[in-house]
Amino acid sequence: MSTIQRAIEHMQSGQWQRAIVALYEVPESFQSCNLLGIAHQMSQNWSGARQSWKQALRYNPNSEDVRLNLGIACVAIGEKSEAEVHWLHILSSNPYHVQSLINLGLLYREQKRNQEAHDCWQKALESVPDQPKIVEWIADVKGVLGREALALGNLDDAEVLLKKAVSMDPSYAMLWGYLSEWHFHIGNFSEAQKTCDTAIGLHPDNPSFFHISGNIHREMGDEVMALQMYREAVKCGGKDASLLKDIADLTSKDR
Repeated sequence: MSTIQRAIEHMQSGQWQRAIVALYEVPESFQSCNLLGIAHQMSQNWSGARQSWKQALRYNPNSEDVRLNLGIACVAIGEKSEAEVHWLHILSSNPYHVQSLINLGLLYREQKRNQEAHDCWQKALESVPDQPKIVEWIADVKGVLGREALALGNLDDAEVLLKKAVSMDPSYAMLWGYLSEWHFHIGNFSEAQKTCDTAIGLHPDNPSFFHISGNIHREMGDEVMALQMYREAVKCGGKDASLLKDIADLTSKDR
């Protein structure tokens, strides 16, 4: 049995350190470097995995598997810009490589590069339609983009994004909260209340939804119900300065 075969047997039985020792004994090659990267990864030695996979790329610079795994190792040790380079390299020749698109989307979302995250996941969904997790991620980032559009006064863009987000993931309470804010912003208070009630029904412990509801009731002239909603927000842990000011304003009117 060759040394590399022995190393593979060690890996198959989960003996990662023994595999690493054996792999360092064989002449360096793409296979040995790649296997060494995997063994280091399974040992949670991400720096070792990164070094081994970078060596593997010297033999095969376009290996999608190695670049995919190398990106993951880079993220694990905080080298996120390098991870992005490796995944983009894969996409430069294989633009619908699903796992690279997913990983880049997660990286961009973490960095609040929301439009880029959205575009990556949208392309991934074209390759694997109706994949639940990707649908969930796209709905979430559409909601964020919709809220950003609302803050910038782009009401039409906000409407399209928020309504699409809710249709994609109707069980996600936060999206209904965002849509309620949009209805409130355009002065459609009855729809704002309906969508806010849906959000509260899905997540009854979220103080922001009760705060929104209070604002809606206040705009509709029902200050008694508004104050009740604001107090519910506080019961749920709401400590926002504007919430406390709203309560103080309405309480002072009762004196």
